[in-house]
Amino acid sequence: MTEVAPNRGGWTPPDWRAMSGDELREHLEQMEALAASYKDAYERNRGGAVEDRAATMENQLIPSDAARVWRSYTVPGQDQEVPWSAHTAGLWPLMQAYTDVHHEDVTYQPFPGGFVFQCIYSFTASDGTEVRIPAALVWYVDSDGRVVHINEHFESHNADKWVSVLES
Repeated sequence: MTEVAPNRGGWTPPDWRAMSGDELREHLEQMEALAASYKDAYERNRGGAVEDRAATMENQLIPSDAARVWRSYTVPGQDQEVPWSAHTAGLWPLMQAYTDVHHEDVTYQPFPGGFVFQCIYSFTASDGTEVRIPAALVWYVDSDGRVVHINEHFESHNADKWVSVLES
């Protein structure tokens, strides 16, 4: 079985037990700010040119050199866990096909070394169907604030609609 763990990308959890209360609070505030920047990066320029959306995300979400993404859904032609570059390459066709993708019911919870981002991805499928996919993304961040690993958990019942555009 393939290890689906952030330490494959070099993530080491911070020693929160050794942090003072103020240090822990500051660290969690940094993780919360990063979670908010993900939402902002994804939502900015929504409906605009896909290149603008991608540039915004690339400028705000900085991966480590070894960053990896594990997905609960299947992207045709890709493994379940892929390097960051393969994941972002796989997102291009999705961003081009679903220009109205947006997050609803967003919540995020920081933890030492990352955050959990929960939302509902909403978009209009190519057949005109309104699609809503509950998702939870667990982001692991290194001490420099760079993304090391993401576990993307999409509710599988509708995940096929998410990637169906890649199969055509």
